[in-house]
Amino acid sequence: TDGYRSGPSVVDESLPAGYPAPTPPGAIDLKSYPSVRRAQIATERGGGTNGAFFPLFRHISSRDIAMTTPVEVDLTGRGAPRPRAMSFLYRTADLGPVGRDGAIEVVDAAPVTVVSIGLRGSYGNPLIDRGLAELNAWLDENDDWARDGDPRALYYNGPMVRDRNKWAEVQIPVRFVGTSDPNASNEPAHAATEASGASVSSFIALAVERGVSFYNAGQPAACVAVYEVAIRGLLALPELHLDSNTRRVLRDALQAVEDGDDPRITAWTLRRALDAASQTVASS
Repeated sequence: TDGYRSGPSVVDESLPAGYPAPTPPGAIDLKSYPSVRRAQIATERGGGTNGAFFPLFRHISSRDIAMTTPVEVDLTGRGAPRPRAMSFLYRTADLGPVGRDGAIEVVDAAPVTVVSIGLRGSYGNPLIDRGLAELNAWLDENDDWARDGDPRALYYNGPMVRDRNKWAEVQIPVRFVGTSDPNASNEPAHAATEASGASVSSFIALAVERGVSFYNAGQPAACVAVYEVAIRGLLALPELHLDSNTRRVLRDALQAVEDGDDPRITAWTLRRALDAASQTVASS
């Protein structure tokens, strides 16, 4: 990539493979992240994030691993969230094995869907608190999404960038809990598994409706997240609902989530798969 710019804020380092673009400061977005290999160290002891940076830098330098952005900071989920771990991200998993390196642990973080707010300003607790206040308000207003883990902060710039221009995100992991039936389970996959052919069609129609609303609102990554949840729910159906060819189309579409760099293209790939599934159910 040639980098990202939003006003005076710039990100010009490489992101890990498959990572979505930074959310512009002031915007709130839903985004899905792939699994990423990362070197992490606890920050609750020995100097906080400042004390964690240099051991991580020595780790990647000693292994000739290029620095990527962002630096991820996991936050505590209780009380006023504060840093508990800092991570440097490998661009690809083949750059080094998982395992221990002194106080540092190299792990493969699981894929995650988050609601994220872009921020500009000096890194630290006040910025985190401001971002979380906005995200909590967003979650209060959007019942289709529920908190699904502890928050985190993403820091895109190094110390050479002026504090007032630094680009960051604060994120809360979420899961989709929307349903067309208020008495149905909050898990879309479970709702689909128990469904009849007619309700499967309704399930697909609802997913498309929600996805289209996000896409048209300029949030293609959120559209992808909705479609992905729906497709995984459809694949959990008993064999009698979907034939093997339709299942193959759905599985191939999910691969686009792993391989795609542009959420707009990925959204359309998933949409075509959902349309194919809808036609199959309607004709059965």
